[in-house]
Amino acid sequence: MRLFHSVSLAVIAAGMPSVAFASEAPLYQPAPGWIVMAAMPDLAKLDAGAPPNLIFDVQQRIENGRLWAYVDSATRITSPELLAQATSLALPWVPDKGDLIIHELSILRGTERIDLLAKGEKFTVLRREQTLEQRELTGILTATMAVEGLQVGDVLRLRMSTTTTDAALGGRVQTVMPVFAAPTRLGYAKMRFS
Repeated sequence: MRLFHSVSLAVIAAGMPSVAFASEAPLYQPAPGWIVMAAMPDLAKLDAGAPPNLIFDVQQRIENGRLWAYVDSATRITSPELLAQATSLALPWVPDKGDLIIHELSILRGTERIDLLAKGEKFTVLRREQTLEQRELTGILTATMAVEGLQVGDVLRLRMSTTTTDAALGGRVQTVMPVFAAPTRLGYAKMRFS
């Protein structure tokens, strides 16, 4: 009887589909070649009434059943309140469906560009289930970082991507694209599909 249970468990385990996990830590890589990078406005020519969101650029590419979603954001820190919000970054992704890829994290201060990734700054991965009380497991991980050295007057630029392949869609892809409405003001915004 014991042999039967062992053989049964081995057969069941062999027949179970295997889950292909992407990286459970953020990757640090250049942006792919199909990205059309947004140009940073001349910070010296910005007036006091310019919106703090200087760039919000979203580009998505669908290819071979995979969605690649690229986001470029540049935020001018105009107040202590905005500074408090910007110094704590949290980037969620689902590692069993794809990767989180960081392309750039930098502080622009006048004419100086401080590359935080080149200084060795890395994101920390939090493994927690936020909806566990509802008996729901999502598998979502969150990459967090406390941005040190950011000051009022600086611009924080983050360029990142997530990739997603969902076997449940049978080779198809689904996505949503954020659209901002008044009174939200953006210096430059772009949404691009390819």
